[in-house]
Amino acid sequence: MIKRALACVALISAVFVMICSCAKQNTNEHYSSIYHYTVSFSCPEDDTVNGKTVSVYWRNAYNFPMPKREHYKFEGWKYGNDILDVTGVWRYSEDAMLTASWIPKTYSISYQMYPFYSEGFVTYTIETEGFALDIPNDVQNQMFLGWTGEGIEEPTRYVYIPQGSYGAKTYIANWISIDDIEHKLDGFALEIIDDHAVIIGYFGEIKDELSIPIEYNGYPVTTIGKSAFYGMGVFTGNLNIPTTISIIEDNAIGGCVGLPISIVDENGNRIDKEQVAIWHENAIIGSNNGGLTK
Repeated sequence: MIKRALACVALISAVFVMICSCAKQNTNEHYSSIYHYTVSFSCPEDDTVNGKTVSVYWRNAYNFPMPKREHYKFEGWKYGNDILDVTGVWRYSEDAMLTASWIPKTYSISYQMYPFYSEGFVTYTIETEGFALDIPNDVQNQMFLGWTGEGIEEPTRYVYIPQGSYGAKTYIANWISIDDIEHKLDGFALEIIDDHAVIIGYFGEIKDELSIPIEYNGYPVTTIGKSAFYGMGVFTGNLNIPTTISIIEDNAIGGCVGLPISIVDENGNRIDKEQVAIWHENAIIGSNNGGLTK
């Protein structure tokens, strides 16, 4: 009798386990069909990731791909206003399209001002609008010749960093003692080239009116050299350029915000608009020279 009773209990238990097992299986299948979603990835910057899809479950852990993009840091996958990490728990009850979110990497430009200043720097990204390097403040008894570095062997006052540039850069400030300037006249530094003189800079005082010399030691002054006055701001109330100047090189007077310019004859008298037009037509004028640029 006892054996028959135990057999009945075992049979009932087996049936109960089978029923529970079937119920659990049905519940999982129902859970999977309701809480299973597809996540797609939009990332044109990385073809290995763009267009991929993965399956996720609501409130379950996920592991998304990590895209790569040169000169950018991956911020995360963007869904609406949310930025999602590459790993986490899926908290949305729907399919989703995620878009890669990027932050431009920051690079530094170092200024080595030695021996007159400590080193300074600025930062930029590949998206930063193009800009020119700053010009150092005046130093007593010194003239700033320009920057060298990053492929620039000869000092130039005008160094332009175009948009789309990247990487850490270093530029060195080059100076010359005023006493060491071989050719100078009334605050102008000059260079003798063949049979003429070229204005290469100005180290003199701020004046209400400043006139470029017509000749120096028998050499006609015909040229304002590349970036000679670049970035000097309003270093004079008015700059007189004689008609004997036939060449104004690139950036010679660029960056001189608000600098008034007059074209004068050999006697220092201003010429009329018609004569200015004739001079302007015949002169060789480089880029970034304000209103004089053709």
